Amino acid sequence: EGREEDDGGGRRLAILGPNATSLLGRLAEKVRRAGLVGEGDEVVVSSENHAANVAPWLELAAECRARVRWWRLSDRAIGVGSDPSGGGDSTVLSDLINGRTKVVAVSHCS
Repeated sequence: EGREEDDGGGRRLAILGPNATSLLGRLAEKVRRAGLVGEGDEVVVSSENHAANVAPWLELAAECRARVRWWRLSDRAIGVGSDPSGGGDSTVLSDLINGRTKVVAVSHCS
């Protein structure tokens, strides 16, 4: 269910639902239907996300022919120990965001 409110400064929308999986799936579908992501655009997804915040964006990217870029966290990226792998797209989120980026799917907490 959605509820719109106008606080005098503009429109705000709150979307309520049963769980994160359903809500994020709906959000990705709305983004797709609105044509906000297209061929050649980019979707950044964190390797540390819950599956509910990964699967809808991977599906969206596949359907829209967008590129998925992974923000791969490492021990070094979060300030613990060292990261000997040196692999992955990047451990620095800002390195992955550019003019083609349309979605950044990163969980604040789980």
